Amino acid sequence: MTNFQVNFWLYAVLYCTLLAACFPIVNVSMNTLFSKILGARRQGTMQGIMLMSGSLARTLGPLLVSWLFQIHGPIPVWGLELGILGVTLLLWLVLYRRLVPLKVPQLACGESMKYANGTLYRM
Repeated sequence: MTNFQVNFWLYAVLYCTLLAACFPIVNVSMNTLFSKILGARRQGTMQGIMLMSGSLARTLGPLLVSWLFQIHGPIPVWGLELGILGVTLLLWLVLYRRLVPLKVPQLACGESMKYANGTLYRM
């Protein structure tokens, strides 16, 4: 199997362009959806856990993938990507009905409401 080298400038420009265009869109959409699903629960903690896991994946992912590519070539890397995508889609389909926003009654200014994880105040 022979691998050909991609022109560095073509790779760098396209990579930066696609990353600059796609990452903010996906990041904003995912955080918005996550905050809608969490509702009035502990958003700070849950958003922090999500950001921490994303940072961990962006740190360890390239190390794992480059090691796998160096040892075995591109085919196992593609298999790993397809496997992760497949597991994600399967979990999304199985747990789709649980992805519902928290229903909170409309509170007037100064009212509060107790729920399982604390108290919700409307200022």
